[in-house]
Amino acid sequence: MNRQILTLMTAAMVLMVAFVSCKKDRTGGDDNGGGGGGGGSNNPSIINAKVVGGDDYNGKIATVKALLEGVDDDYVAASGKYENGGFWLSLPRTIPAQCLISISYFFDYEDFEGTISDWEAKIGGAWIAAYDSQEKEIGEFWCENEEGEVWALYLYVDRQLIIKGHHSYSSEEFDFSFTKGWNIVYGVETEFDKYLHTTKKPSGINLNWYYDGYCDWKKKSTQMTQMRHFDFAQCKIFADNCGSQK
Repeated sequence: MNRQILTLMTAAMVLMVAFVSCKKDRTGGDDNGGGGGGGGSNNPSIINAKVVGGDDYNGKIATVKALLEGVDDDYVAASGKYENGGFWLSLPRTIPAQCLISISYFFDYEDFEGTISDWEAKIGGAWIAAYDSQEKEIGEFWCENEEGEVWALYLYVDRQLIIKGHHSYSSEEFDFSFTKGWNIVYGVETEFDKYLHTTKKPSGINLNWYYDGYCDWKKKSTQMTQMRHFDFAQCKIFADNCGSQK
């Protein structure tokens, strides 16, 4: 199953499952209120999204689902209809244990310089997928600013957790103050090849929801370039010759 965004920014990372992203030119678009909530919601468990150019997908996208990586298969955390160029999802209060991973998987105890309040904490992240009327997964949604320098993801943490600092070998800086349950985490490109990951929404930033349809890899021969912001920033894989599909 192709994925677009490596989307699990766990208390210091962005996911462990690589998603394939169709490259897309983004111009214009309505301000959706930002904050990862899209429609202006301040509740991290509610996703109220108006998609940029979203009316173009009415009729093609039937259902939207929030998915979690499970042991055997993807776990559907929430689902809702796609209509009027957007969608509304309510994430569950708790998620299954098999969808949680210890933060020690993402942070090096010996090389992390800073504070991690509880090394026993576990985390899990959701990505947002689109389905047609036949229940075929056809694409994904993500939330970022127009320039792609700030993005937002949804992370579940099983307890209160503070992470502040960096690894000695990395240009990634972490400033997380997690509450138990769902949190919105932001990735910020502070300068070239340097990134801040934080639970504090950057000021003066408007975030929009975007959609990318999956590419038909059987018909397209592409040269892949993988851009990694360490092991956890928003890792995206672009296919340079693969356009977005409507």
